[in-house]
Amino acid sequence: MDDFIFYESMNFVNIGERCNLAGSAIFKKLIKTGDWDKAAEVAKKQVEDGAQLLDICLDDGLIDGVTAMRKFLRLILPNYSIAQVPIVIDSSNFKVI
Repeated sequence: MDDFIFYESMNFVNIGERCNLAGSAIFKKLIKTGDWDKAAEVAKKQVEDGAQLLDICLDDGLIDGVTAMRKFLRLILPNYSIAQVPIVIDSSNFKVI
């Protein structure tokens, strides 16, 4: 992962939000159907399109968030084209974080 240094003088930081079950119907469908590789492509595309941080949120009542987060992070973190930006683990469940 490359360093990301936030400066007060920065006007805008681009956070990729497409790996959020509540924010992307496409990503949600990929996760629910177990298409993990295509879900990782969603993350990769965000980085390619300029995301400086990558938000990951797998909160959903029908998904085991702890297991899903672990699986997704283990899939994307070895991939430098995704993990070159900081990952923001986003959840309302402390066990997921």
